[in-house]
Amino acid sequence: MVSKLKAAAVITVLIILCVFVLSSCGKEEYAKAYTLKELYAAADGEYDAISMEDIYIPPSMDLQKLGLFFASNSGWVRYDSENVPFDSQKPIIIFAHGMGTGSFGPYRAKWLAAGYNVGCFMWSQFSDDSPFIGQSKVWGIYNGKMRWSKNSGGYEKNDVPSHSVAEIYAACYNDFMSQHDFCGSEIRLYGHSLGAQLTVALSSYFMSAVETGKMNPEYLPDRVSLLDPYLSNDIDAIYVTWLDKTLEDCGSVKATLDTVIRLKNKGIAVELVRSSPWVEIAALAYKSGEDGYNEALKDEVAHLSIDTGFLPSKYGMIDGIAACHEVGEDWYSGSIDKGLWTDNAANASGGYGISSVTPTSYTYARMGSKYELDINESEKDYSDDIQRSVNINSAKIAGFVFLDKNSNGIMDDRLCNRLSNVTVTLYEKGKKKPVTTYTTGTSGYYEFLTEVGKNYYIKVSPVKNYAFSQITDADSLYMSNNIGSDGISAIFTPANSASLIIVNAGIIAN
Repeated sequence: MVSKLKAAAVITVLIILCVFVLSSCGKEEYAKAYTLKELYAAADGEYDAISMEDIYIPPSMDLQKLGLFFASNSGWVRYDSENVPFDSQKPIIIFAHGMGTGSFGPYRAKWLAAGYNVGCFMWSQFSDDSPFIGQSKVWGIYNGKMRWSKNSGGYEKNDVPSHSVAEIYAACYNDFMSQHDFCGSEIRLYGHSLGAQLTVALSSYFMSAVETGKMNPEYLPDRVSLLDPYLSNDIDAIYVTWLDKTLEDCGSVKATLDTVIRLKNKGIAVELVRSSPWVEIAALAYKSGEDGYNEALKDEVAHLSIDTGFLPSKYGMIDGIAACHEVGEDWYSGSIDKGLWTDNAANASGGYGISSVTPTSYTYARMGSKYELDINESEKDYSDDIQRSVNINSAKIAGFVFLDKNSNGIMDDRLCNRLSNVTVTLYEKGKKKPVTTYTTGTSGYYEFLTEVGKNYYIKVSPVKNYAFSQITDADSLYMSNNIGSDGISAIFTPANSASLIIVNAGIIAN
């Protein structure tokens, strides 16, 4: 009798297992996905970002020469003034000038006309110095080198700010963003020369602040652009508080490389425009054995090299070298109204080059790619410029998986709502076996290298508590959802070995 009961129990268990297995067949496991904002939320829900209240500024400093300013058609207004010209619905571009007393004046009108809030971080009382001393001020305070130029002439070396220029920049930015409910589609930071190094230091600070839960991830930029950056392996032993190390150990070239990798991992596009071989020498010349950092940096960013070799003979050596340095800023900033640049490489029909108007998602997917620009010995005329890629040899399907909070099928909720831990699978049409799979990281990004002429589609695995957003018409910014309600895309056929097909996946809450 007992043996019969045992047999019946075994049969019952087997039946239950069979029912469970059969009921599970055809069902996919639902993964738990996370947004960048969820991953780096403050522990208590309150962020403690650096503020200008935390920083001592000497009372004799001219605040019209220090801080964040926003542009109108008639001039610049300091960020903490009343009636600052800012529209929370529009994208943001903020520029950091280099040495001397520069500003963003020549290009303000073009970027305003393009629909941007135009900002400029002014720091001329610090930048009016040699680049070697200037970069010390960017990262930290070291042996009195935080000196600043007085309106009456000379430098003040004793009564100096309590923090680095990068931290002052971050404090102005955080104070401003915390007072404005920004809901525009994009935040872009860029700088020229030493201002590009300042933009790197600011970005480095942002990475550390977000990763430690001190800064709201919503304030992160979507894109960082470095225009003929002044970087150097030769740097003082500057202690960088947010990195907890000195730059002497790595130089600003290595610090830039490290920062770019951190930005890339968060889904932030980084491009570098090099127009002066003389400025680049600073990144190569000093410490033997470390010039590889500069080449490694080129391999991480979307890199554009502009041929300016004709300028010294055109203007004379001194003026020509200065002109080479200015071309990077002038070309990138001034061509915002030109339209997309075609990639004229022999294998790149239909592709785009690197420029201020290239969509950010496209630029991100081209990080690691190198381009050359021939300006045909006419640095002020953009109409005859020719750009071509030089190292793109594989077709690619790539894109972002994003949380579509407003359910409009467009990736306009920015990078803090990109989704990690989502599996994307590449299939070739007519074949059941997948080609390969990719699980998104913090950036929400995936990519597949593909063969030319084959028909592909992608399938995005279901996400727990979410469904797929509506498919929207293709748009010029590559921000649309391209995935159907079943998680499957249309068929895509790479046309050449430089093809880049952007396929994004929008997810909405059930």
